This record gives sequence, C-alpha cells and structure tokens, in this order.
Amino acid sequence: MKDKETFNIAEEKGIAHSVDNVTKTLIIMTTDLFITVIKNNKKEFLARTVKPSSFLEDKRVLEKFEIEREYWKRNEIKWGIVTERGIYTELTRNILWIHKYYY
Repeated sequence: MKDKETFNIAEEKGIAHSVDNVTKTLIIMTTDLFITVIKNNKKEFLARTVKPSSFLEDKRVLEKFEIEREYWKRNEIKWGIVTERGIYTELTRNILWIHKYYY
C-alpha cells in the first residue's frame, strides 16, 4: 500500500498512522494476501488480511484494519479479514497432504 495514501486516510478518519519510533517515518502498511480470481473469463482481485480472532478485540488493530479497508475500497478491491474461524480444518489438511506429495 502507498504510505501517503494510508496516511491521508488515517488523517481523515482521526486514526494515528504507524510511525517508526527512531526515524519518525511512516511505516508502510501491508495486506497479507492479494488474490486474483478469474470468473467468466474476467479477472477479479481480492485483498485479505489474516489475524487470529483474538486480535479483533484490540482497538489499535481495528483502527489499522479501518485504514486498510478504506484503502482497498478506494482502489475498488474487495477486502476482508480471515481468522482461524473461517478456515476449514479438513480442507487445510487436504491441501497440506497434496502439497507434501506435489513437491
């Protein structure tokens, strides 16, 4: 993500942007997954952040999520949060099993 864009969003929303304590420069915000999906021969992009569900109770984490959400909204990309609650254990095991034998 572009630090000036996220800084502007943070400022507009009254949220403190993360800053390096030593250099006093903005810390670049990141998103965990940027996914390309092809539906009906058309590309669609998705942005996902991954966090344990317990982090969703932390005010600072939620503030940073709001900056991230707004950034992707302005860029017309669907954004969402993935937690362990949204991951199917059986599917995960199957993918790990296939991955192991693929390599």
